[in-house]
Formats: sequence, C-alpha cells, structure tokens
Amino acid sequence: MSIWDGDLILTQLDLRLDFLEDIIPLPVNFRSGRVHELRIHVPWTKLNSEHIIITLNTVECIFGLKKPDTNKAEQNIQNPANVMDLYGCKNQSMPANVSPGYLEGFIYRLLSNIHFVVHNLNLKFMVEDLVLSLSLNKGDCFVTDFSGNPTFADINPRSTYVVNRLAQFFDLTICLDRAGPNGYVEVYEDPIAFRFNMSCFIQ
Repeated sequence: MSIWDGDLILTQLDLRLDFLEDIIPLPVNFRSGRVHELRIHVPWTKLNSEHIIITLNTVECIFGLKKPDTNKAEQNIQNPANVMDLYGCKNQSMPANVSPGYLEGFIYRLLSNIHFVVHNLNLKFMVEDLVLSLSLNKGDCFVTDFSGNPTFADINPRSTYVVNRLAQFFDLTICLDRAGPNGYVEVYEDPIAFRFNMSCFIQ
C-alpha cells in the first residue's frame, strides 16, 4: 500500500453479492464474485487535470437468473436501491437555483472523470446445465471529447455539458457449453466468438 505516492492496492477481494444485485438493474442472481487485485491511482498533485485510475486485475463472477420476488420488488419501488435511482432522487431534491459549493463541484468533477481499467475479466452465466461464458483480456472506459480523444472534462453538477465516454474491450471470447452432473463443464465446445475487439460511446 502506497497511499501518499498515489497508489492503493488491495488483493483477494470477495465481492458483496447482495450489493451487486441491488445496484445492477438486471434480473440476475450472483453466486460468486472475486477480484484478485484492486489498484487505485490518485494523482494528488494534479487532481484538476489528470484522471483517477481504478484498475481491476483478474475478476471472476458467476451468476444466473433471479427468481421473481414480489416483496423485494415492492420494497425497491418504495426505496430505490440502484445508483441511478439514488442519484436521480438527489437531483430532484436539490433546488435548481442553488449553485453547488466548491467541494461538491470538485468531487463531482473527480468522480465524473474516473478512468476504469479491467484486466482478465471472466464472467459465467448459468441457466440449468447451460453455461454462457465471456472473457476478455482488457477493457477500459474513459472520458473523451466529441472527437473521441481522451480528455479531462471540466464539469459541475449543474452543467449542461454532456459527458462522453469510450468503452473499449479487447480479446473478447464468448462460449456456450453444457455443464455435467457435477456442475462443471467437462467438454468445451468451439467458441461462438473468438478474440474480437469492441468499442462503444456512452453518454
């Protein structure tokens, strides 16, 4: 751990599965999740011009379909749990004519410019004996200008500026296999897609 030099490194992290299910608005049930290394780089002397970089090295997640739960669905309606709902509620409760303070604007700018990087991501989606797996060598997501070039966006909570992000995925492989009685894949089929790259813009 080297916080003052700008790096915080944590290893062998077990993910909170219930938290993942709450913040991800998809009907999935996480069965296991592990991050072998989490690295956070903070450029303390250049926070106004350089990105905070969050890097995940070797991530493994297994999930399946979530069974309908009417009680939890009603609770989620009354108390929004995912990040977008909470963010929306916060924005609605703030008067439009009140300008954000310096600290609020500073934190908002830092969070909006975070650069995410993941190395060696392995996801497995299981439905009965079918196993759909996705793996990639590297993926990253960062803020860009309107031309698609990396940039540091100078924005605040009340800004009308649209933040553009580029998500890139390298060496993606998708497989569909069948698990045996022991729950493990014994014979692997040929991949549906093998080592392709993909990128998309997000607003």
